[in-house]
Amino acid sequence: MDEKQVAGELVRIAKGLVSEELDAGKLTPEFNSRGLESEIKKRAGIDPKLDFEIKPGRRGPYVAINSKNLVDSSGVFKEVFTDVRISNFGGSIGEKDGKIIAWIPVHIDWKHKGGGTNGAEWFTAWFDFGTKKWTFR
Repeated sequence: MDEKQVAGELVRIAKGLVSEELDAGKLTPEFNSRGLESEIKKRAGIDPKLDFEIKPGRRGPYVAINSKNLVDSSGVFKEVFTDVRISNFGGSIGEKDGKIIAWIPVHIDWKHKGGGTNGAEWFTAWFDFGTKKWTFR
């Protein structure tokens, strides 16, 4: 093998290691949702029941968030919405500076009584799989 072939082989091996390390099934036991659940509870003023799942995606794994319908806890908005949920739209799990980080844009989605749907980003969360620490913005 010449230098170019060796370099190509090393890149192929490295890509395989990174993609194996970012396998959704292998990351699931390492994910600790308690920090995010506490932040959502603090910001929302309610204790929503949330489901978290690490799923494979087109661009790699991501954390999926789903809540039950929260319309009864939404105050005046229950007069105009039939469904209010905490979820996420986008996000990913990837490597940065040798660390595995989950980027989770947390959203609130709603359905109008008239039938239309919409949502908005509420805040962003990052989870470091190495330190198990959360950052919120």
